[in-house]
Amino acid sequence: MSEDAVLHDAERLQERAKQARAIAHKRKDSGTKQLLIALAENFERLAELATNEGHPAPSQTDAASPSAL
Repeated sequence: MSEDAVLHDAERLQERAKQARAIAHKRKDSGTKQLLIALAENFERLAELATNEGHPAPSQTDAASPSAL
């Protein structure tokens, strides 16, 4: 996937997180509010993963290297 497409996906996921938080703040039901906030956090994690796609974290690189075996 091209870097532009990944960044577009990340931006779209961040926008979805903002939308979920905005709806959560309008809700009076605490259960629904908590679920929407959790959904927003998941969207943010997905956005972060999308921006890190193709760039593994150092711990993942170390674990995959032959010297780590």
